[in-house]
Amino acid sequence: MQKKFRYIFSLAALLFLFCFFIALAETPKKIVILSGETDALQPTETLALSVSVEPETASSLVTWESLDERVATIDENGVVTAKRPGSVYIRAYAKDNKSVRGQIRLTVRYLKAPASLSLPFNEYTLYVGDSFLIAPVIEPIDASRIIQYASSDPSIASVDETGAVAALSYGQCTITVKSAANPKLTERILLTVKDPRIPDKIIAHPSYLRLEPSNFRDVSLLILPETMNAELVWSSNNEDVAAVDQNGRVTAMGEGECTIFCQSVHTNQVCAKIPVTVKYGKEIRSLSLDEHEIKIPRHETASVAIEKTPADAGNAIACTYSNPGICEMDEYGTIKALRRGETIVRVYSFENPDLFDEIKVIVEDDLSPLSAVSDISLKPVLKPGETVAPVITFLPEGASQPCTWTSTNPEIASVDEHGVIYAHSPGVSKIRAVNKYETAVFVEFYVTVEPDEYTLVMPERRTDKSGLEENMRLIDNVRQSAQKMLLKEYEAGEIALEEYERRSEVVDSAFEMYAFPWMVEAVQRYWNDDNSENGAKDFKPGIMYYGLPYISGGNSDRTYDVKRALEQERYLPSSDGDYYIFNRNHELNNGLYVGSDCSSFVSLAYFGNVMYNGEKVKTSTLYYDNRFITTDDPENLLAGDILVRHSIHVVMFLYWADEAHTQAVFIEQGGSEDAINTISTSVYTVSDYMNKYYHIRTPFYR
Repeated sequence: MQKKFRYIFSLAALLFLFCFFIALAETPKKIVILSGETDALQPTETLALSVSVEPETASSLVTWESLDERVATIDENGVVTAKRPGSVYIRAYAKDNKSVRGQIRLTVRYLKAPASLSLPFNEYTLYVGDSFLIAPVIEPIDASRIIQYASSDPSIASVDETGAVAALSYGQCTITVKSAANPKLTERILLTVKDPRIPDKIIAHPSYLRLEPSNFRDVSLLILPETMNAELVWSSNNEDVAAVDQNGRVTAMGEGECTIFCQSVHTNQVCAKIPVTVKYGKEIRSLSLDEHEIKIPRHETASVAIEKTPADAGNAIACTYSNPGICEMDEYGTIKALRRGETIVRVYSFENPDLFDEIKVIVEDDLSPLSAVSDISLKPVLKPGETVAPVITFLPEGASQPCTWTSTNPEIASVDEHGVIYAHSPGVSKIRAVNKYETAVFVEFYVTVEPDEYTLVMPERRTDKSGLEENMRLIDNVRQSAQKMLLKEYEAGEIALEEYERRSEVVDSAFEMYAFPWMVEAVQRYWNDDNSENGAKDFKPGIMYYGLPYISGGNSDRTYDVKRALEQERYLPSSDGDYYIFNRNHELNNGLYVGSDCSSFVSLAYFGNVMYNGEKVKTSTLYYDNRFITTDDPENLLAGDILVRHSIHVVMFLYWADEAHTQAVFIEQGGSEDAINTISTSVYTVSDYMNKYYHIRTPFYR
């Protein structure tokens, strides 16, 4: 046994000695730096160095150092980058013994300066996403070929040190091409970057409008190139003078001057401008019509005489319709028949509405439908792969039945020419069936394609008592979906635990204000009559509302979350305890109710109060609030991030609705849709917000 032990011990000792000598052999005794065939560089040039070691069995692992990094730098792989003319020593140290080193002297200098520099072109056009390589011609051939490139606007086009130009966004910029050895040799390229979505030019007709208040004109457009189907947006710089709708109809509102703009939704650089002057003519003292009933075939026009005194009185004449959409009449008495039906047109002086006359207009057409009905629910919900085929009926019986089907998001839900809807991927798509004979008559509904893991079925904005339980379930489904997506981000390591917990609290706080059902026992007027949409936003008995009511401005108290509202008995529990009753006996002294607006809703969810720097938070406050930071990258939105339009509105992002991250679920107090008077959640397209000048603001702890 002892003999065997001694034998093993001897083998171990020999192995140790072998490894020891091998380790000694890994440290070189000499290092020689190899530079290839040159020890001279021009500024910006690079050179890869290597080493030779003695003995050959030694390790060739070294660390590198430049003794003058102003002249040249060297990285851990031995690649030298020349910076400016001069001489520099480059050293290589043995990895495990810095006393062993090699050294080389490099010279950085320009070759002789070129006599000329030229480009094959001085103007160039690219489309966004395209690129090209600049190839300058340098004479003589043995002169320095080091070229410096620069873009006057890197957001439009970038250029790297090799002359590779990348088109990034619509616009024009200048690419400068300059000899480094002879800066006097400079050429420039005027680069035009086009976007296939943006037309070259928009021409409006008429190019100038002179109107009286109440007059309207339709502006037509010539879009170049004529084959382009451009997305355009209309606007007025003073809607008190003239307003414009998205079909280009300009309506004079009051005296003054303004400009109507029509521009690409993707840039304001391509724009048609229509100056508008609005001024009353001579005052109308009396007004009458020469006819009081007229029949017109559909899509034809007819005229009636508008008799005024004095004869040269102005044309500030407006019309109202007992049945809108049947026809329209301008200030000269020209009537355009739109669809079958009857309407009473009141023609009156806009300046003095007591001066008026009326005419009955009958538009005749046997084929035009008056309405349409569908056998499908207003919000069908499908799973990917499912189909549904709604039946559309146009009324009255005998009206034209053929229709055209469209989907706003075919990648989510498409529809064929027979009206069969196919669900493809999560998201929401609007399906529309338009009568081919009468395009003003259509049926439209939203198809929700819902995944298994989160909901896209949005709660109703209001119900009756019987819908309370189901709607509260839908509200909580949305809340849980937002929390699920937050948890996914945390588990994937995208956000830290502290941020996950903080965002989770913000979402729950927002939904505490939302998941609050209540009713009124008598009509409670909306906080502002001018904004009540003719009473549509007034709170009415028999309707269950969800979320604290919207209130803003004036003497309103928009500082209330649910806890504070209940503590002050602004709402009282119903007899069965399932909802709350608005306490009309506990209004504010000025007769207003309490609640929140869009900015205080966000502030209450985040901070539990509506104060910032000693003042009540406004939308403009959130736009600048240093508790948030601004980002323009919608791809990284997380639950709790807010989208703010300065002094206009703010919404809170909850989660993505589709796989392409174009649609998302948002929660907001109030909003731009009709008759919203409480809190709601909706599926919207993110680009719609970004195109309307909303900015993404994310909490500072991100």
